[in-house]
Amino acid sequence: SEVKSDGTHLNHGVINNARTSSSRNGKLCDCLGCRDLEMSGVAGIIQKNDPRFSSGVVFMGEGLVLDTDGTILPRTTGNGIIQKAGKDSITAFEAMRVVFVLWDVVPYDAFCNGLWDVKRKERREILESAINEFDSEFVRMVEYRKVKNLKEAFDYNTELMNKGEEGSVLKCEDGVWKSHTSPKQLKMKLKMQIDLRIVGFNEGDKKRKGCLGSLQLESDCGTLKVNVGTGIKEKDAEWTFKSIWEKRFELLNKIVTVEANEIVVDKRTGEPSLFLPVFVEFRFDKDTCDTYTRILEIRESAVEVFANSIVSSLL
Repeated sequence: SEVKSDGTHLNHGVINNARTSSSRNGKLCDCLGCRDLEMSGVAGIIQKNDPRFSSGVVFMGEGLVLDTDGTILPRTTGNGIIQKAGKDSITAFEAMRVVFVLWDVVPYDAFCNGLWDVKRKERREILESAINEFDSEFVRMVEYRKVKNLKEAFDYNTELMNKGEEGSVLKCEDGVWKSHTSPKQLKMKLKMQIDLRIVGFNEGDKKRKGCLGSLQLESDCGTLKVNVGTGIKEKDAEWTFKSIWEKRFELLNKIVTVEANEIVVDKRTGEPSLFLPVFVEFRFDKDTCDTYTRILEIRESAVEVFANSIVSSLL
């Protein structure tokens, strides 16, 4: 199970001493040569140890950017800097802070053919060994954990989300490399619907001043708390940001259904919350909502549904 850091996907080629970085669609990304030494060094170690890479080395990974304090910048800022490398507008100061996080490697001729019949486990070990030997903070192996089942995979996924990561990708160690999305890997993403109670309303700002910004929602026991604004309509619907705000006193304590991807811990409060919650509908037919215990049961059911969908896709 590998961390999905949500940077910019990049392929890095080291062929006949020429080094290139390109996006998924083949657009060149010029980091002003700041990572050439590192990528050539890692590729050289692989070529020295493995004759299958004589045609060249192609790495797959993502580009992230260090903040001035050494931490990884948020996605919006970091990806903006990487995109500047594709527009020839990146500065030397920005390029010096680019970090390549890698998760796969194949020979150049196999990359051109679109297939390398070598299992994921072997490819990972080749890559990780070379990265560790070269030892640079600017070229890193993707963080991962070996898991035995989907429960362990989702536990790791939740752990990563609580650390601020986007989530994880589950990969089969027996999968070979192909130049398309592999059925041997899956983004860990649940879908679960939960009923919560409205306990308050947050006013919007800027164009939503005087309208709803988000609903304050809680589980029946008050253990899980979350603010939800995504999914509510701007206009052309019965319930909009404006109409909900105007009727907020009538709607207080009413039940709503939301859809979310995971249960996480709110960093500000340390209390349970939801990842990417989306408003679905008001439930005027209900007077009670889900307790936190029930929400945990709903999550377990969602994991089971996810597992069954995997089995069905493989049949």
